[in-house]
Amino acid sequence: MIQVRIKRVYEDFSEADGYRVLVDKLWPRGMKREWLKYDYWAKDITPSASLRKWFHEDIPGHWNDFVMQYQKELAASPAMADFLILIRPHPVVTLLYASKEPVYNHARILRDYLEMHLKEETEEVSINSRELITVIIITAAVFAVSNISYLDQSTLFSSRFAGEMFTIRTLVDLSGLAVLYAYHIQVRELQMKFEVDTLQNILEMQYKNYQLSQESIEIVNQKYHDLKHQITLLKAEANSEKSTQYLEQMEKEIKSYEAQNKTGNKVLDAVLTSKSLYCQNKGIGFTCVADGTLLNFMAEMDISALFGNILDNAIEGAEKIPEKEKRLIHLSVAEQKSFLRIRVENYCEEKIVFKNGIPQTTKKDKRFHGFGMKSIQSTVKKYGGSVTAGVRDNWFELRILIPLHVV
Repeated sequence: MIQVRIKRVYEDFSEADGYRVLVDKLWPRGMKREWLKYDYWAKDITPSASLRKWFHEDIPGHWNDFVMQYQKELAASPAMADFLILIRPHPVVTLLYASKEPVYNHARILRDYLEMHLKEETEEVSINSRELITVIIITAAVFAVSNISYLDQSTLFSSRFAGEMFTIRTLVDLSGLAVLYAYHIQVRELQMKFEVDTLQNILEMQYKNYQLSQESIEIVNQKYHDLKHQITLLKAEANSEKSTQYLEQMEKEIKSYEAQNKTGNKVLDAVLTSKSLYCQNKGIGFTCVADGTLLNFMAEMDISALFGNILDNAIEGAEKIPEKEKRLIHLSVAEQKSFLRIRVENYCEEKIVFKNGIPQTTKKDKRFHGFGMKSIQSTVKKYGGSVTAGVRDNWFELRILIPLHVV
C-alpha cells in the first residue's frame, strides 16, 4: 500500500520523502523555485478560493465544516482521478504545504482522503484454528501428491522422465495454489456475508426495540396522567397536612416515569426515554440537548439504529466505571452551519485503541464484536456524513457530521 506523508515545505529535503508533491494553490512565500525540490505541483486539488477564504475567517471554529466541504470538493474534482493514477507507482508520497499551522491545514485532509482511496480493496481476514487446520491439510496434501513420485513411480503422478515429472509437479502445485486461493475467497465471502447479516440484524433489532419502547412509553404516560389526576383529587380531599405531603412525595416519585424527552422527533424521543430510564436504574447521569426536527430527513429505522448504538456504546463504557459520580453521558444534536452535528461524550478511564480515527473493540474475539460502531459508520455513510472519535482528559467523544441537504 502507498504511504502518504505530509511535510512543511520549508523543512529539509530527504530521499525518504519519495515522490514530493506541492499541494498549495500559491507558491510558498519566500521560497525560490530553484530551492524547492518537488516532483509535481497539484494546484487542481487544493481548496477553492472561496472555501479557503471562508476557512481563514475562523480557522478553529470552521475546521469541522471545512473538512466536510473540502472532501466534497475532492470527490467532485476530475483532477483527483488523474492525480491518483499519477501517484500509484510510488511507494512513498509526501505532500508539501507552507502553512505554519500543523493541525488545521488542508494537507492533513488530503492525506486522509488519498489513504482512503488508495487503500487496497482487501479486508482483514481473521483465521480461526479450524480454518488454519484446513489450510495445513490442503498444503500437506498438495505437497504429498507433488512429491509422491520420489516414493513410488507407479502412481498417476509419477514418471520415469524428468520433463514429464517436472510438468506433473508444476500442475499439481498450481492446482494446490488454486484450491488455497478458492478457499481464501470463500472464507472472505462468508465473513463479509456474516458482517452484512449482523449489521442488518442490529438495524432491525434496534428498530424493534424502538417500537417496543414506544408502546411501553405510551402506556406509562397514560397511566402517569391518570395517576396525576387521581393524586390531585386526593390532595383536594386530604384532611391533614401529613396526607398532603405524602401525596406530593408520591407525585414527585412517579414523575420519573413520564417521558420527558420532547425533541420534536418521536423516534428519538422513544430511544432517549428508553435509554434514560436504563441509566437511572444503573446510576448513570445522562443529559441531552437535542433538536429532533433536524432528523426528519432520515428513515425511522436509521434513527433508531444510529442513536441506539451510540448510546449503547456510551452506556457500556459508563458501566465499567466503579465510581457512580463519574458515570456521566452527554448527548447533543444540533445544526452547525448546513450540517447536522451529533456529539456524545462519556467519562472513560480505560485505554482505547483507535484505527483511522475509530475506536476498536477491546473484546477478545473481534470477529463477533465491534458491530455497533460499524453500524454507526454504515448509517452515517448512507447520508454522506463522517464519524470521528477521540479521548481528551478521560472524556471519550464521538462526533458525527451529516450534510443537511442530503435527503
